[in-house]
Amino acid sequence: MQSLKKIIYKVPIIDKLIKKWEKCNNEITKLRSENKELKACIQKMSFEVRRNEVFREIDNIHFRKVQRDMEAMCHPERSILKQAHPLVSIIIVNHNGKSQLSKLLKSLHERTFYDNFEIIMVDNASEDESLDIIKEYQAVLPIKVIQNDENLSFSAANNIGANYAEGEYLLFLNNDTEVTDGWLDELLLSALNNENVGAIGATLVYPEIPNYSINKGKSYTIQHEGIAFRDGIRENIRYWQPYNVNNGEEMHACMSREDHEWACVTAAVLLVRKENFWLCEGFDEQYLYGYEDVDFCLKLQKRGLRNYCCGNCLVFHYEFGTQSTDEPTAVRERRARNMIIFRGKWQEYLQKRMENKED
Repeated sequence: MQSLKKIIYKVPIIDKLIKKWEKCNNEITKLRSENKELKACIQKMSFEVRRNEVFREIDNIHFRKVQRDMEAMCHPERSILKQAHPLVSIIIVNHNGKSQLSKLLKSLHERTFYDNFEIIMVDNASEDESLDIIKEYQAVLPIKVIQNDENLSFSAANNIGANYAEGEYLLFLNNDTEVTDGWLDELLLSALNNENVGAIGATLVYPEIPNYSINKGKSYTIQHEGIAFRDGIRENIRYWQPYNVNNGEEMHACMSREDHEWACVTAAVLLVRKENFWLCEGFDEQYLYGYEDVDFCLKLQKRGLRNYCCGNCLVFHYEFGTQSTDEPTAVRERRARNMIIFRGKWQEYLQKRMENKED
């Protein structure tokens, strides 16, 4: 009976505490809701700031091109591009990439840039409407088409394209990119103004990325401003690993828009003299969609040539465009195999360079 009295006696207190808890909980829920709205607002503002920074830089590059073109009209003898005027062979490898290819070819048609170029489209046995899209743009762009009977590797397909190239320069361009005004002018100026040039790469920027993508949250940030190396372990193997400089950084937080020398650049956008390409025997066909561009740049470097990232060449890169449909297991196996090949070829060379750099 005594215990029952205690329970009855405490009921009003429990009731009071419960009401107080409910009130506090309601306040917490309200604050969380407001916090979510604030967080969403901050994210939206951050997105707009990043986007504006990227397009501000694109506008600046466009205006510089306009100024150069006007100067060249009045004083053609002062224009390095007018004087040199090399033919550039733009080599694009494609396999079932109709959606990416549409964006790229549209930008190549609509953007304003250096006009002495040919496009060599190497199609790796596409089964979608890729060839129809290419045929459509042949009416407005100087496109040659090479149709392979099978889906060859990135290295093999690009080497085939290089064999058909007539240009003094080769420009390897991924099918999941989108060019901007003046992009090719800037690459050529970098190649003509720097010394002992091997490869010239572009400043690659992520476009607006959907939330389901592996790169969600990186919209309008840097994807690549050169490739450097760091000591690391992957698949229980230690080696000097390549990584993209400034990946995920905001445009205004990164380095100035100048040319910077790096060990390597990515072949998503890579300009090189044709004679230097074949001097290094092209891309190593041991690799299967990975490391072939890093391997190639190291071959250039080993011959005393210097690789640069062009700060004023901005290109959007959707990244892994036609590889995004591959099975994860196949991708992992491919990367592991490429890594072993790369390590076997370059670990000792990179180790010596890094040791000398530390000295």
